[in-house]
Amino acid sequence: MPLSQRDIERRLGLRVSKSGDTMTGFLTLHADPTADLHAVTKQYVDDEIAGVGGGGYDPLADDKHLYLMQHSGLSTNGTTVTGGPSADTGTATLLHDSTGAYLNYATTTSAGAVAGWTPITGSFSMQLLPDGVFVMKTGANASDLTGVRIWVGFDDGGNENGPTPANSVLFRFDTQDAGDTNWMTISEDGSSNTELNNSGVAVAANTRYVLRVQIVSTTEARFYINGALVATHTSRFPAASTTLSPRLYILNGTAGTARNIRCRMIKIYSL
Repeated sequence: MPLSQRDIERRLGLRVSKSGDTMTGFLTLHADPTADLHAVTKQYVDDEIAGVGGGGYDPLADDKHLYLMQHSGLSTNGTTVTGGPSADTGTATLLHDSTGAYLNYATTTSAGAVAGWTPITGSFSMQLLPDGVFVMKTGANASDLTGVRIWVGFDDGGNENGPTPANSVLFRFDTQDAGDTNWMTISEDGSSNTELNNSGVAVAANTRYVLRVQIVSTTEARFYINGALVATHTSRFPAASTTLSPRLYILNGTAGTARNIRCRMIKIYSL
């Protein structure tokens, strides 16, 4: 049956013109841009300019930042990574999905095994006011959040066998010892004196988070999740001269199953 003139006009009105048009609803793109003339997603902008981590900070206007790590997605999906950031234990594998390219860090199946990204201990002191943005994604399976401890932020590498690390300013998710369901924020002064707050943001499997730990002064730190301020700490900090390292890792608390965590980008800004 041939279309009526009205049907033809209606269908033409629903199309998007190649020469330019105006959308009346949202247009969802399949991934971040990979070429200069590709359309840019909000997610990409949030990662790359002022919105990354929240708080109105514009990294492109700051010449003091230390760029630590980013995965552009140019390598083959599933490739085991060598010669770059490596897991403490387990393996680091490059993975791509609709939200970008990540290093997937996998622990071994042994209890106590750790995997993730951490540089040489002692990268920054509190008095340098490090400000860290961590773009990460939880593991794809529910088991990646069961019987685990995830830390994202700054610490001195001490007391990593407990839910509260010594000399630290970081996010925690601990189902091994603490029974966390949300991201928790921690500052700890090295003498078992801790400020601990519940961010109110639930941790889910296979979910992307932009976590920011901003040390504003030696007596104040701010915590952001996906651009929103979720906690401000004003006590229980490491001493001003204490050296800290950025850290993103997962501890496997239960033998038998490997645990995974993924990292897309880590940026640190410092005096």
